[in-house]
Amino acid sequence: MSTGINEFSKDATTQSLIPIYLKRARSILLEANGDTGYSGEVVLKVTHKPEYKQVQLKKAEEDLSYIENHLSNCSQEQLKDFNELKGILQNSK
Repeated sequence: MSTGINEFSKDATTQSLIPIYLKRARSILLEANGDTGYSGEVVLKVTHKPEYKQVQLKKAEEDLSYIENHLSNCSQEQLKDFNELKGILQNSK
Protein backbone atom coordinates (compact mmCIF):
# COMPACT_ATOMS: atom_id res chain seq x y z
CA MET A 1 0.00 0.00 0.00
CA SER A 2 2.87 2.37 0.78
CA THR A 3 4.35 2.03 -2.70
CA GLY A 4 0.98 2.79 -4.24
CA ILE A 5 0.56 5.87 -2.07
CA ASN A 6 4.05 7.11 -2.96
CA GLU A 7 3.40 6.71 -6.69
CA PHE A 8 -0.10 8.16 -6.54
CA SER A 9 0.90 11.11 -4.37
CA LYS A 10 3.23 12.54 -7.00
CA ASP A 11 0.32 14.00 -8.96
CA ALA A 12 -2.49 13.83 -6.41
CA THR A 13 -4.21 16.56 -4.46
CA THR A 14 -4.38 16.57 -0.69
CA GLN A 15 -8.13 15.92 -0.83
CA SER A 16 -7.55 12.73 -2.81
CA LEU A 17 -4.78 11.54 -0.47
CA ILE A 18 -6.67 11.94 2.81
CA PRO A 19 -8.98 8.91 2.29
CA ILE A 20 -5.98 6.75 1.40
CA TYR A 21 -4.06 7.81 4.51
CA LEU A 22 -7.16 7.15 6.64
CA LYS A 23 -7.53 3.67 5.15
CA ARG A 24 -3.86 2.80 5.64
CA ALA A 25 -3.84 4.12 9.23
CA ARG A 26 -6.95 2.06 10.03
CA SER A 27 -5.47 -1.13 8.58
CA ILE A 28 -2.16 -0.61 10.38
CA LEU A 29 -3.86 0.03 13.72
CA LEU A 30 -6.16 -2.98 13.42
CA GLU A 31 -3.29 -5.24 12.41
CA ALA A 32 -1.01 -3.93 15.18
CA ASN A 33 -3.76 -4.69 17.69
CA GLY A 34 -4.07 -8.27 16.47
CA ASP A 35 -7.05 -8.04 14.11
CA THR A 36 -6.31 -10.41 11.25
CA GLY A 37 -9.23 -9.29 9.12
CA TYR A 38 -10.55 -12.84 9.03
CA SER A 39 -14.33 -12.82 9.33
CA GLY A 40 -15.27 -16.47 9.17
CA GLU A 41 -16.99 -18.56 11.80
CA VAL A 42 -14.06 -18.17 14.19
CA VAL A 43 -12.60 -14.83 15.25
CA LEU A 44 -8.89 -15.02 14.59
CA LYS A 45 -6.65 -12.71 16.62
CA VAL A 46 -2.85 -12.64 16.84
CA THR A 47 -0.39 -11.25 19.32
CA HIS A 48 2.69 -9.38 18.11
CA LYS A 49 6.03 -8.78 19.77
CA PRO A 50 6.01 -5.39 21.52
CA GLU A 51 8.75 -4.05 19.21
CA TYR A 52 6.74 -4.86 16.09
CA LYS A 53 3.60 -3.32 17.52
CA GLN A 54 5.45 -0.10 18.38
CA VAL A 55 6.86 0.18 14.84
CA GLN A 56 3.36 -0.29 13.38
CA LEU A 57 1.86 2.27 15.75
CA LYS A 58 4.56 4.75 14.72
CA LYS A 59 3.57 4.26 11.05
CA ALA A 60 -0.07 4.90 11.87
CA GLU A 61 0.90 7.95 13.90
CA GLU A 62 2.79 9.35 10.89
CA ASP A 63 -0.27 8.90 8.66
CA LEU A 64 -2.49 10.58 11.23
CA SER A 65 0.00 13.44 11.56
CA TYR A 66 -0.21 14.01 7.81
CA ILE A 67 -4.00 14.19 8.06
CA GLU A 68 -3.82 16.42 11.12
CA ASN A 69 -1.71 18.88 9.13
CA HIS A 70 -4.46 19.00 6.48
CA LEU A 71 -7.62 18.93 8.61
CA SER A 72 -8.99 21.92 6.71
CA ASN A 73 -9.23 19.68 3.63
CA CYS A 74 -11.23 16.97 5.43
CA SER A 75 -14.93 16.36 5.14
CA GLN A 76 -17.07 15.88 8.25
CA GLU A 77 -16.98 12.11 7.73
CA GLN A 78 -13.20 12.15 7.38
CA LEU A 79 -12.89 14.21 10.57
CA LYS A 80 -15.03 11.65 12.35
CA ASP A 81 -12.81 8.81 11.06
CA PHE A 82 -9.68 10.74 12.00
CA ASN A 83 -10.88 11.26 15.58
CA GLU A 84 -11.85 7.60 15.88
CA LEU A 85 -8.40 6.51 14.69
CA LYS A 86 -6.66 8.93 17.07
CA GLY A 87 -8.61 7.30 19.90
CA ILE A 88 -7.61 3.80 18.77
CA LEU A 89 -3.99 4.92 18.57
CA GLN A 90 -4.07 6.38 22.09
CA ASN A 91 -5.68 3.22 23.46
CA SER A 92 -3.07 1.06 21.71
CA LYS A 93 -0.06 2.62 23.41
